[in-house]
Amino acid sequence: MLNDEQALNIVTTIIELAHSLKFQIVAEGIETLQQKDRLQELGCQIGQGYLFSKPLSFDNADKLIQTSKAEGILCP
Repeated sequence: MLNDEQALNIVTTIIELAHSLKFQIVAEGIETLQQKDRLQELGCQIGQGYLFSKPLSFDNADKLIQTSKAEGILCP
């Protein structure tokens, strides 16, 4: 997406379509701060990927979510 204009056009179109349909957008596979920043610029406010965490067990994921909520990182 960052180095391929056609890929960026596809991502932009998908985000615009989702906005027009009033869908919430979740970007998957975010690995770099540059990807996160570009997606936010395009209007995507939710994402997941290795940038944030490697895959976790249910218990560890729950602990991460609870800690993030307590620190104000995630909305309740």
